[in-house]
Amino acid sequence: MRLRDQVPEVPSGHLDLTRIGASDAPAILGFDRYRSAHDVYLRLTEGLLEDEFPERLREAAAWGHRLEPLAAVALCESLGLDVDDLVKGESRVMEAWEWARVSPDYLLTGDAPALIECKLISARRFDSEEWGEDGSDCVPGRIKAQVYFQLAAVHAEPDFWATQGLNVDRIEGAHVAVCVGGQRLRRYWLPWDEGIVGYVPSVCESFWFENVMEKIPPTPDGSDACAKALALLASPGAPGRAATDPERDLMNQILEAKESLNQTKRRIVELENELKASMGSQSGVLMAGDAKASWIERKGSTAWRAVANVLAEKTGSDELLEELSADLVGTPSRYLKITRRASSGKREP
Repeated sequence: MRLRDQVPEVPSGHLDLTRIGASDAPAILGFDRYRSAHDVYLRLTEGLLEDEFPERLREAAAWGHRLEPLAAVALCESLGLDVDDLVKGESRVMEAWEWARVSPDYLLTGDAPALIECKLISARRFDSEEWGEDGSDCVPGRIKAQVYFQLAAVHAEPDFWATQGLNVDRIEGAHVAVCVGGQRLRRYWLPWDEGIVGYVPSVCESFWFENVMEKIPPTPDGSDACAKALALLASPGAPGRAATDPERDLMNQILEAKESLNQTKRRIVELENELKASMGSQSGVLMAGDAKASWIERKGSTAWRAVANVLAEKTGSDELLEELSADLVGTPSRYLKITRRASSGKREP
């Protein structure tokens, strides 16, 4: 097999974004930190297209597409699987599910049929997520949602995938090939799970018929992704109107919550000051196996010098710049850092 035959061109067109795909499942189920169910809802009802995604995300997706075959081949070679059994998955709007599209990265045909999902992620993101040991089934929830959606979708149309050489009835799960920072390959295996395979598409189907088709936005949550998606609905230039009763109730709750937060912040400052007074000249104190409080030295930032330069320029006073610089730039400022520590099983003396 020639490698150049396995490296696909980056698609110049669009996926069919008018249907729910496997990559939408994590957002709908609440497993995606960057996208929410509102993102999917707005794309399907308001027509948000891929061209409107940030350039950095489109570039990352393009590189992921280019490197998928390398990860798939590397996984097969490392597991002793026949690379000739690799078939590029086809992207298609499903007939069995009118609301869905499916696009598995690779199909593993032959004696051990399976799907292969390829991921290219940074080392930082890999370390920040719940990835288990190489060869395990421990992957983040967003990956499970996506992979089990693909397994369910393929299983729903066995005749079509048979034309691609895949014996759906013999599939026992899916491989996940993860290229970490372009330097490490991690392999995971997600076995067939009847409960998850049934649950993931059922939630997505309910979302389609109960939210998308009825034009009823999903219930907002507290994620940043949800807040950003809802901001797309705003029309800053449009005239305002009188608040409805539910809106007035929400506004009152927000104001009360903010006041409670301000009181909490003031109480935290009071408690910190009491602790500082008790510590006196000590650089830190330890609480047996649980937490520590320590003074941190922090020098004046370059941002402050920029502010000082602007003030001096506006006033035309070099003396002001010298005074501000002498007082604050490079002068250590201390703050008390209080953190919980992971218990080591040993108690502090």
